[in-house]
Amino acid sequence: MSRRPRIVIVGAGLAGCRAARTPARPARGRAEITLVDPTDYFPYLPPLPQVAAGILAPRGTAGPLSGALHGVRTVLGEAGRIDLDGQTVHRTDPEGAAGSPGYERLLLTVGSVDKKSPVPGVAEHAYGFRGLPGALYLRDHVIRQIEPAAVAPDADLGAARCTFVVAGAGYTGTELAAQMRMLTVDLARRNRLPHGVRQRRLLLDVAPRVLPGMDEKLSRTADRVLRRRGVASTPMAAQGRADLLLDAVLPRQGVQPGLVRSWSMPLDTASPELSTAPEPVTDHPPEGAS
Repeated sequence: MSRRPRIVIVGAGLAGCRAARTPARPARGRAEITLVDPTDYFPYLPPLPQVAAGILAPRGTAGPLSGALHGVRTVLGEAGRIDLDGQTVHRTDPEGAAGSPGYERLLLTVGSVDKKSPVPGVAEHAYGFRGLPGALYLRDHVIRQIEPAAVAPDADLGAARCTFVVAGAGYTGTELAAQMRMLTVDLARRNRLPHGVRQRRLLLDVAPRVLPGMDEKLSRTADRVLRRRGVASTPMAAQGRADLLLDAVLPRQGVQPGLVRSWSMPLDTASPELSTAPEPVTDHPPEGAS
Protein backbone atom coordinates (compact mmCIF):
# COMPACT_ATOMS: atom_id res chain seq x y z
CA MET A 1 0.00 0.00 0.00
CA SER A 2 1.49 3.32 -1.05
CA ARG A 3 1.98 6.07 1.51
CA ARG A 4 -0.43 8.97 1.44
CA PRO A 5 1.07 12.17 0.02
CA ARG A 6 2.05 14.65 2.71
CA ILE A 7 1.19 18.35 2.58
CA VAL A 8 2.81 20.68 5.13
CA ILE A 9 1.48 24.22 5.56
CA VAL A 10 3.60 26.67 7.56
CA GLY A 11 1.50 29.46 9.08
CA ALA A 12 -2.08 29.44 10.38
CA GLY A 13 -3.20 32.90 9.35
CA LEU A 14 -5.93 33.62 6.84
CA ALA A 15 -3.99 32.20 3.90
CA GLY A 16 -2.79 29.16 5.85
CA CYS A 17 -6.22 28.19 7.16
CA ARG A 18 -7.80 28.67 3.76
CA ALA A 19 -5.07 26.60 2.14
CA ALA A 20 -5.55 23.85 4.74
CA ARG A 21 -9.31 23.76 4.28
CA THR A 22 -9.24 23.79 0.45
CA PRO A 23 -7.27 20.54 -0.16
CA ALA A 24 -8.83 18.83 2.87
CA ARG A 25 -12.28 18.68 1.29
CA PRO A 26 -11.49 16.68 -1.87
CA ALA A 27 -8.69 14.68 -0.22
CA ARG A 28 -11.08 12.83 2.12
CA GLY A 29 -8.25 11.05 3.89
CA ARG A 30 -6.19 10.45 0.76
CA ALA A 31 -3.58 13.05 1.81
CA GLU A 32 -1.89 13.78 5.13
CA ILE A 33 -2.17 17.53 5.79
CA THR A 34 -0.10 19.13 8.58
CA LEU A 35 -0.46 22.76 9.68
CA VAL A 36 2.50 24.20 11.62
CA ASP A 37 2.08 27.38 13.67
CA PRO A 38 3.39 28.74 17.02
CA THR A 39 -0.18 29.25 18.29
CA ASP A 40 -3.28 27.06 18.40
CA TYR A 41 -5.71 29.73 17.23
CA PHE A 42 -6.54 31.63 14.07
CA PRO A 43 -5.58 35.31 14.58
CA TYR A 44 -8.08 37.80 13.16
CA LEU A 45 -6.14 41.08 13.09
CA PRO A 46 -8.59 43.85 12.01
CA PRO A 47 -10.34 44.17 15.43
CA LEU A 48 -7.09 44.46 17.43
CA PRO A 49 -7.53 48.23 18.04
CA GLN A 50 -10.83 47.45 19.78
CA VAL A 51 -9.09 44.81 21.91
CA ALA A 52 -6.37 47.29 22.88
CA ALA A 53 -9.06 49.80 23.89
CA GLY A 54 -10.94 47.24 25.98
CA ILE A 55 -14.02 47.42 23.74
CA LEU A 56 -13.80 43.88 22.37
CA ALA A 57 -12.98 40.72 24.32
CA PRO A 58 -9.83 38.91 23.16
CA ARG A 59 -11.80 35.80 22.23
CA GLY A 60 -13.45 37.85 19.48
CA THR A 61 -10.17 37.89 17.53
CA ALA A 62 -8.92 34.33 18.10
CA GLY A 63 -10.68 31.28 16.71
CA PRO A 64 -9.40 27.90 17.98
CA LEU A 65 -7.90 25.71 15.29
CA SER A 66 -8.83 22.44 16.99
CA GLY A 67 -12.01 21.12 15.43
CA ALA A 68 -12.19 23.90 12.85
CA LEU A 69 -10.07 22.16 10.23
CA HIS A 70 -11.36 18.62 9.77
CA GLY A 71 -8.83 16.22 8.37
CA VAL A 72 -5.91 18.54 9.18
CA ARG A 73 -3.26 17.78 11.81
CA THR A 74 -2.27 20.90 13.74
CA VAL A 75 1.27 20.98 15.12
CA LEU A 76 2.40 23.66 17.56
CA GLY A 77 5.83 24.98 16.70
CA GLU A 78 7.91 27.61 14.98
CA ALA A 79 9.51 26.69 11.67
CA GLY A 80 13.15 27.71 11.84
CA ARG A 81 14.66 25.98 8.82
CA ILE A 82 13.43 24.18 5.72
CA ASP A 83 15.46 21.44 4.03
CA LEU A 84 14.33 21.72 0.41
CA ASP A 85 16.44 18.78 -0.76
CA GLY A 86 15.33 16.50 2.08
CA GLN A 87 11.76 17.86 1.95
CA THR A 88 11.49 18.41 5.70
CA VAL A 89 10.48 21.34 7.89
CA HIS A 90 12.55 21.78 11.05
CA ARG A 91 10.36 23.23 13.78
CA THR A 92 10.63 23.85 17.53
CA ASP A 93 7.59 23.51 19.80
CA PRO A 94 6.78 25.91 22.70
CA GLU A 95 8.74 23.70 25.15
CA GLY A 96 11.86 23.62 23.00
CA ALA A 97 11.46 20.12 21.56
CA ALA A 98 12.44 19.74 17.91
CA GLY A 99 10.54 18.02 15.13
CA SER A 100 10.95 17.56 11.39
CA PRO A 101 7.74 16.74 9.52
CA GLY A 102 8.33 15.65 5.94
CA TYR A 103 6.36 16.67 2.90
CA GLU A 104 5.72 16.15 -0.78
CA ARG A 105 4.00 19.54 -1.05
CA LEU A 106 5.00 22.59 1.00
CA LEU A 107 2.97 25.77 1.40
CA LEU A 108 4.60 28.81 3.03
CA THR A 109 1.85 31.06 4.38
CA VAL A 110 3.79 32.82 7.12
CA GLY A 111 2.04 36.15 6.55
CA SER A 112 3.65 39.51 7.12
CA VAL A 113 5.66 41.36 9.76
CA ASP A 114 5.70 45.01 10.73
CA LYS A 115 7.84 47.34 8.67
CA LYS A 116 10.71 49.17 10.28
CA SER A 117 9.30 52.61 10.93
CA PRO A 118 10.98 55.55 9.16
CA VAL A 119 9.97 57.84 12.05
CA PRO A 120 13.15 58.59 14.07
CA GLY A 121 13.16 57.12 17.56
CA VAL A 122 10.34 54.63 17.03
CA ALA A 123 12.61 51.59 16.66
CA GLU A 124 14.38 52.44 19.94
CA HIS A 125 11.44 53.51 22.11
CA ALA A 126 8.20 52.10 20.71
CA TYR A 127 5.97 49.28 21.87
CA GLY A 128 4.95 46.84 19.18
CA PHE A 129 1.37 46.36 18.08
CA ARG A 130 0.86 43.18 16.11
CA GLY A 131 -1.14 40.19 17.23
CA LEU A 132 -3.31 39.57 20.25
CA PRO A 133 -0.47 39.56 22.85
CA GLY A 134 0.68 42.99 21.64
CA ALA A 135 -2.83 44.44 21.85
CA LEU A 136 -3.33 43.14 25.41
CA TYR A 137 0.09 44.38 26.50
CA LEU A 138 -0.63 47.79 25.02
CA ARG A 139 -3.93 48.09 26.89
CA ASP A 140 -2.29 47.14 30.19
CA HIS A 141 0.58 49.54 29.56
CA VAL A 142 -1.77 52.48 28.96
CA ILE A 143 -3.60 51.66 32.19
CA ARG A 144 -0.27 51.56 34.04
CA GLN A 145 0.53 55.09 32.81
CA ILE A 146 -2.76 56.84 33.57
CA GLU A 147 -3.00 55.57 37.14
CA PRO A 148 0.50 56.79 38.22
CA ALA A 149 -0.11 60.09 36.41
CA ALA A 150 -2.93 60.85 38.84
CA VAL A 151 -0.48 60.79 41.77
CA ALA A 152 2.69 62.02 40.03
CA PRO A 153 4.60 64.54 42.20
CA ASP A 154 5.55 66.58 39.15
CA ALA A 155 3.11 67.99 36.57
CA ASP A 156 5.57 67.43 33.72
CA LEU A 157 5.96 63.78 34.66
CA GLY A 158 2.20 63.38 34.84
CA ALA A 159 1.81 65.02 31.44
CA ALA A 160 4.47 62.75 29.94
CA ARG A 161 2.63 59.68 31.19
CA CYS A 162 -0.53 61.02 29.56
CA THR A 163 1.07 61.65 26.16
CA PHE A 164 0.56 58.83 23.67
CA VAL A 165 1.87 58.70 20.12
CA VAL A 166 0.82 56.36 17.33
CA ALA A 167 3.52 56.14 14.65
CA GLY A 168 1.85 55.36 11.36
CA ALA A 169 -1.30 57.10 10.12
CA GLY A 170 -2.58 54.35 7.84
CA TYR A 171 -5.80 52.42 8.35
CA THR A 172 -4.82 50.57 11.51
CA GLY A 173 -2.81 53.39 13.06
CA THR A 174 -5.65 55.88 12.61
CA GLU A 175 -8.19 53.47 14.08
CA LEU A 176 -5.87 52.65 16.96
CA ALA A 177 -5.48 56.34 17.83
CA ALA A 178 -9.25 56.86 17.73
CA GLN A 179 -10.06 53.77 19.80
CA MET A 180 -7.37 54.43 22.42
CA ARG A 181 -8.77 57.90 22.89
CA MET A 182 -11.94 56.39 24.38
CA LEU A 183 -9.91 54.24 26.77
CA THR A 184 -7.67 57.07 27.99
CA VAL A 185 -10.59 59.48 28.50
CA ASP A 186 -12.40 56.90 30.62
CA LEU A 187 -9.27 56.14 32.65
CA ALA A 188 -8.58 59.84 33.24
CA ARG A 189 -12.13 60.39 34.45
CA ARG A 190 -11.96 57.49 36.88
CA ASN A 191 -8.51 58.38 38.22
CA ARG A 192 -9.17 62.15 38.48
CA LEU A 193 -6.05 63.62 36.95
CA PRO A 194 -4.77 66.67 38.86
CA HIS A 195 -5.12 70.19 37.53
CA GLY A 196 -2.58 70.99 34.82
CA VAL A 197 -2.14 67.38 33.68
CA ARG A 198 -3.79 67.00 30.30
CA GLN A 199 -3.80 64.12 27.90
CA ARG A 200 -2.16 64.38 24.50
CA ARG A 201 -2.76 61.96 21.65
CA LEU A 202 -0.60 62.35 18.55
CA LEU A 203 -0.67 60.56 15.21
CA LEU A 204 2.71 60.70 13.45
CA ASP A 205 3.60 59.73 9.90
CA VAL A 206 6.16 60.60 7.26
CA ALA A 207 3.24 61.09 4.85
CA PRO A 208 1.83 64.63 4.56
CA ARG A 209 -1.65 63.57 5.73
CA VAL A 210 -3.52 60.85 7.60
CA LEU A 211 -4.79 57.86 5.63
CA PRO A 212 -2.50 58.61 2.67
CA GLY A 213 -3.87 55.65 0.75
CA MET A 214 -7.36 57.11 0.63
CA ASP A 215 -8.91 59.93 -1.36
CA GLU A 216 -7.67 63.32 -0.18
CA LYS A 217 -11.19 64.51 0.66
CA LEU A 218 -11.78 61.49 2.91
CA SER A 219 -8.37 62.02 4.46
CA ARG A 220 -9.22 65.62 5.35
CA THR A 221 -12.55 64.53 6.84
CA ALA A 222 -10.85 61.88 8.97
CA ASP A 223 -8.26 64.39 10.16
CA ARG A 224 -10.99 66.87 11.09
CA VAL A 225 -12.93 64.25 13.06
CA LEU A 226 -9.78 63.07 14.84
CA ARG A 227 -8.83 66.59 15.89
CA ARG A 228 -12.35 67.23 17.15
CA ARG A 229 -11.98 64.14 19.31
CA GLY A 230 -8.61 65.15 20.69
CA VAL A 231 -6.22 63.30 18.37
CA ALA A 232 -3.73 65.60 16.63
CA SER A 233 -2.06 64.39 13.43
CA THR A 234 1.53 65.55 12.90
CA PRO A 235 3.14 64.97 9.48
CA MET A 236 6.86 64.44 10.00
CA ALA A 237 7.52 65.57 6.43
CA ALA A 238 6.39 69.07 7.33
CA GLN A 239 8.70 69.62 10.28
CA GLY A 240 11.42 67.00 9.99
CA ARG A 241 11.31 65.87 13.61
CA ALA A 242 9.23 66.06 16.73
CA ASP A 243 10.84 66.26 20.18
CA LEU A 244 8.30 65.01 22.68
CA LEU A 245 8.25 64.30 26.39
CA LEU A 246 6.14 61.17 26.42
CA ASP A 247 5.88 57.63 27.67
CA ALA A 248 4.44 55.42 24.96
CA VAL A 249 4.97 55.31 21.23
CA LEU A 250 2.68 52.83 19.54
CA PRO A 251 3.99 51.86 16.10
CA ARG A 252 1.68 50.89 13.26
CA GLN A 253 3.75 51.50 10.16
CA GLY A 254 2.28 48.83 7.89
CA VAL A 255 3.59 45.41 6.96
CA GLN A 256 6.07 43.69 4.69
CA PRO A 257 6.47 40.05 3.57
CA GLY A 258 7.23 37.67 6.40
CA LEU A 259 9.95 35.20 7.28
CA VAL A 260 10.39 33.64 3.85
CA ARG A 261 13.24 36.11 3.32
CA SER A 262 15.10 34.81 6.38
CA TRP A 263 15.15 31.24 5.05
CA SER A 264 17.70 32.09 2.33
CA MET A 265 15.49 30.97 -0.54
CA PRO A 266 15.76 32.47 -4.02
CA LEU A 267 12.67 34.62 -4.49
CA ASP A 268 10.90 36.09 -7.48
CA THR A 269 10.89 39.79 -6.62
CA ALA A 270 10.00 41.15 -10.03
CA SER A 271 6.57 42.34 -8.91
CA PRO A 272 6.40 46.10 -8.25
CA GLU A 273 3.93 45.46 -5.42
CA LEU A 274 6.09 43.45 -3.07
CA SER A 275 4.08 44.41 0.01
CA THR A 276 1.03 42.53 -1.24
CA ALA A 277 2.18 40.17 -4.01
CA PRO A 278 3.29 36.60 -3.20
CA GLU A 279 6.98 35.79 -3.45
CA PRO A 280 7.25 32.29 -4.94
CA VAL A 281 10.35 30.20 -4.44
CA THR A 282 11.81 30.13 -7.93
CA ASP A 283 14.08 27.08 -8.16
CA HIS A 284 11.95 24.46 -6.36
CA PRO A 285 8.62 24.35 -8.23
CA PRO A 286 6.20 21.53 -7.40
CA GLU A 287 6.24 18.49 -9.62
CA GLY A 288 4.28 19.05 -12.81
CA ALA A 289 4.51 22.84 -12.59
CA SER A 290 5.51 24.63 -15.75
